[in-house]
Amino acid sequence: MKANQTADGLIEVDGPALEQLNRGAATSARRRDHLLLHDAHADAVQRILMSMMAGTYVAPHCHHRQRETLIALFGHCTVLIFDDRGRLQRRVPMRPAADMTPGCCILELPVHTWHSVIVPGGEQCTLFEVKPGPYLADETEFAPWAPREGDASVPAMLEALAVLAPGQRIP
Repeated sequence: MKANQTADGLIEVDGPALEQLNRGAATSARRRDHLLLHDAHADAVQRILMSMMAGTYVAPHCHHRQRETLIALFGHCTVLIFDDRGRLQRRVPMRPAADMTPGCCILELPVHTWHSVIVPGGEQCTLFEVKPGPYLADETEFAPWAPREGDASVPAMLEALAVLAPGQRIP
């Protein structure tokens, strides 16, 4: 989905647009949806609103040429940081700053950081993601130690990720 741009070049995301994004996530088999705020994959800055529901699976991956910044807008999620072999290094709970609860509201991931995002049961989360462009599909590497999206073992992986503690390796 692409954001609407006004005649004077402003991009406005209002309540109805966010509701549509959330409905898209709720009805998607992937349990997430996104709204692009940039014009093209070639843009120097990639800006994306992502709505994610409990049960979405973001396969662990890393970016070889891009830092990634995540800003929590609504709801709660946890970013999982792994080493090169699938051992969990950190769980970073993310919550909007307005929640005034423990958790990170802005997270910047360095290049080559293996990561995934999980959304707790019954929750929905909206993140604003910013990465340098251009978007290059081949700069993202998916972890060889985790299933890819759509694999039959994804439900078991989601259960494992929900309780995986730092120092433990993905089963």
